[in-house]
Amino acid sequence: MANAHFRHRHIIARNSQGEVNFDEHFYLNQDSYASALKDLLHCFAYGDSYWGHGYTSQRGSSRYFSFELFTEGDAVIVRENHKLQVNAGDLLVKKFRHRFRFSTGPSKCTRKHCLLLSYTPLQSMICDQLFPDDLNIVHLPAPEKLAEILHNIRREVTADNYNPGELQVQIFRFLLEVQRQINYKEYPELLARAIQFITMSLSDNLNREKLAAYCGVSISTLTRMFRKHLGCSPGQYLIKYRLEQACHLLMIHDISIAAECGFSSPTFFAREFKQYYGISPTGYRKQCRL
Repeated sequence: MANAHFRHRHIIARNSQGEVNFDEHFYLNQDSYASALKDLLHCFAYGDSYWGHGYTSQRGSSRYFSFELFTEGDAVIVRENHKLQVNAGDLLVKKFRHRFRFSTGPSKCTRKHCLLLSYTPLQSMICDQLFPDDLNIVHLPAPEKLAEILHNIRREVTADNYNPGELQVQIFRFLLEVQRQINYKEYPELLARAIQFITMSLSDNLNREKLAAYCGVSISTLTRMFRKHLGCSPGQYLIKYRLEQACHLLMIHDISIAAECGFSSPTFFAREFKQYYGISPTGYRKQCRL
């Protein structure tokens, strides 16, 4: 059930044999378009969709960016006589500035999670930089990470105690994770495993001992691997990653985010932040909002 801020819309359709070939749950934001543009980050809608054999849809221009994470099956997209196929594990990003035709692919069905983001100035800047084309297919190295964040977004839009700040945080994390996976580099399996553990344990009390234990290697082996491929120690990488996440959260959060980014105290966070960026967290937040 959606909260009062998001309206729940459920559409189901059957084919001539009585089989379900379209089943869609969407949660639509009730904000006006003018109100949405005042936010840094704004969720137009979230949805879960199932398309069965033979389902076809045409879409035209809209006031949002569409992110569709395919979890099962495939789909075919046709635009100006160009045909593309998107498969399970892919992320389809559409700007809806031209007409597209969509249909189920060879597997004859598809399931997907959908996140629709309004054309706010900040979201437009981020999305246009990441996706210069109107239609983009990203072959994700770790689709389960995006699925986890989309689950969090669904939880926020359906919660009785709606928290717009937390929803914005999850949207920003989604965009950051999309960017990370677009820029994904092929690292040795052990290093990739360590980096993934760091990204999944942002707010935990993580240190190099726990990281080495998780990877099943000694601290010295872990340190050599990080220095060889990333040019820094595990501890330096962890601090750098936490500070980068803090920068993003400071842009949209009005509360202390030290613990949320894995720092033991606000004082330690402020000291590390100023040493790394040359400005205090409070000064950075004010600078971003000028």
